[in-house]
Amino acid sequence: MELKVGFGRYSITPPLGVPMAGYMQREGCAEDLHDELTARAVVFECNGESAALVLADVCMLPEWFPCRVRVKLSERTGMPDGHVVVAATHTHSGPALHEESAYRDLLPDLMARAGELAWKHRRPARLFYGTGRAEGLCINRRELSGPVDEEFAFLTAEDAEGNALGVLFSYALHGVVMGHNNLSISADHIGVARRVIEDGLPGAQAVFVAAPSGDINPLTPSVKDLLEEHGEKWFTDDPLTGIYDRSTGTFDEVEQIGRALGEAVLRSLPDKEPVGAAKLGGKAWTVDIGQESEVGITPCALELGDVTILALPGEHFVESGAALKQMASDAGRRLLMVTHAGRLCYVPPGEAFAQGGYEVESARSKGLAEDAQQRILESVRRELFAEQRSRIRLRAVAGEAQGVRHRRGAGGGDGFRRRESGGRSPVR
Repeated sequence: MELKVGFGRYSITPPLGVPMAGYMQREGCAEDLHDELTARAVVFECNGESAALVLADVCMLPEWFPCRVRVKLSERTGMPDGHVVVAATHTHSGPALHEESAYRDLLPDLMARAGELAWKHRRPARLFYGTGRAEGLCINRRELSGPVDEEFAFLTAEDAEGNALGVLFSYALHGVVMGHNNLSISADHIGVARRVIEDGLPGAQAVFVAAPSGDINPLTPSVKDLLEEHGEKWFTDDPLTGIYDRSTGTFDEVEQIGRALGEAVLRSLPDKEPVGAAKLGGKAWTVDIGQESEVGITPCALELGDVTILALPGEHFVESGAALKQMASDAGRRLLMVTHAGRLCYVPPGEAFAQGGYEVESARSKGLAEDAQQRILESVRRELFAEQRSRIRLRAVAGEAQGVRHRRGAGGGDGFRRRESGGRSPVR
């Protein structure tokens, strides 16, 4: 059962003049290019099964978009289109895709090209998993003392001589160092972190995926200054003001945050541990998270030995990430999470609905039920982690959930199988 792994990347930099996504108050279109945007992919093949992750440096993908990427990649490689996870890195300094354009029509092909390159470059590899911490980079944007997740997870592939082929890493931080006043195309801190890793591992490629971070923003020097000046009064649930206003962000801060994350990943690589038996499997299922009418999302998972790569549509709060890590740990599995893999909607914890705020109002506007998060967590437990060693805790408790802490102050399957699941009637 020889494992093969391949990495690929392809430029998706849009032309200047495209509308940009990420901020409702942004005026104007892209006027400059700060750094290239890319689509990046990693392919796994073992025992006749194959699967891929394809990521693009955009804020969000239209709901129909991943299917088009999957079909194009399947046509070029023979890989089953249901075995491909497609997601956005969630930079807020990339192109908007909500309106028809020549660029939007071309983008699925460009993303599939990254997957095609990863397929062509696959080679025998040994797979390793690890975790580490990148501290002082995050702040909960809904509550000053709210939780953040400073733990990242990574998978690295090496050839027989021990040379790194690539690194897939997941971290819970919004790509919003730059704000609405920025009209320069950029992958934000994500691009810097990847560059730092690749500089430290010549010949390797770095692929970033966003862990649950729907309520997590970068804690930049300018944000620290504002907190020192205004304190907790600066926090507001208005998406145009307070901590949601990122207009003080600079590209120096992009470099600082991204470099700190990339260097933390590099420091953690020596502590990696081998992934268990090279067995590749996966599944997908549908969960109804609607209030009055059906609202379906489709989580999916890759299983690589004793590691689960869990891909979730939407923007999930850090509490969901903590609960999922605890769930996987209790089941004796190691976890790497991917968000923004499909339908774009905030999925706040139930208790957040009583607090209100931007993310909650956005969720309500899309018809989400107040127990949507709980339905998703229960479905993941049932589909992936039912045989566990101890009772699952579905809600993160401050100071107890794995990898998450509260801040105070400024400082196996046989390929993918789709099934229906979840609270209320199933989506069809």
